[in-house]
Amino acid sequence: MLAAIGLSLSLVPLLAPRSLQPAIPIDIPVPLTKADTVFNILHRDPISGRQTSLHLARVLEGNLRKEQVPHTMILIFHGDGAPLACNDATFRRLTGAKVANPYKQSIADLQKAGVQTEICVVAMEAQGISRNQLLPGVKVNGGALLRIIELTQKGYTQFAF
Repeated sequence: MLAAIGLSLSLVPLLAPRSLQPAIPIDIPVPLTKADTVFNILHRDPISGRQTSLHLARVLEGNLRKEQVPHTMILIFHGDGAPLACNDATFRRLTGAKVANPYKQSIADLQKAGVQTEICVVAMEAQGISRNQLLPGVKVNGGALLRIIELTQKGYTQFAF
């Protein structure tokens, strides 16, 4: 019947209310007592308004908060990812985009949730980014690679994008 109205059977789970979907048994539960993470954001997705790294950071932060897992999350922007941490004019200059920085609200929302945002001083110097061109709340670190080493040595789990 669904095929008759043009719906693929693969879309049914996306359309059905969660209460109607069968529960999937969990074979490997993941009980966390602490979750310190660093998001190594070296690249940016094509300008679409949905950066994979920021989306996954929001999902993870929300799940950790919901499950009441103590956590610290740090996003580090560098390389091609540095423009994400910049104001509209600088974002346009660095990316060639005609639109304002589509990621600034996601970054602000993450900051509001307690996520620390940092940009690499080396990336800033290489790309001609000044401190006053950063989004509010973005801190400048002494080098992304050194900072990621420091955090992983402190036990942070790194997600690289």
